[in-house]
Amino acid sequence: MDEPSSRMAKQIGQAASDYEYERTGHRPTSVTVVLTGDTLVVSLPGVMSRVEMDLAKNPAGAACVREFHRQVFANSCGPLRQAIESVTGVKVREGRSELWTETGKVVQMFLLADSVTAGTWSGNGLKGL
Repeated sequence: MDEPSSRMAKQIGQAASDYEYERTGHRPTSVTVVLTGDTLVVSLPGVMSRVEMDLAKNPAGAACVREFHRQVFANSCGPLRQAIESVTGVKVREGRSELWTETGKVVQMFLLADSVTAGTWSGNGLKGL
């Protein structure tokens, strides 16, 4: 794998972990970043609080927790998008976030305005990855 693209993926992973920490107060248990073409996918397991896990035990509560996470992302992802643009040098056209309440994993997907060199990276989600 190309070292610069791996470094880019790691920087994005750190930014995503920092973003989760700033908005939830805790870091994901790990981070996986995949860059390919004009698509960026970030996987962040372990981001649900204990209260959210309890709420998600029934379908109505799970739907509420998922919608809450979607809305928070939609209204606060500006700094994360800027970090991605800074690292990749490419504008982010669109971003989405989905929470799987069964596993507590958030997957963030970003459509970039142009292609970037493919790269992947996985780490533990802690500060100073």
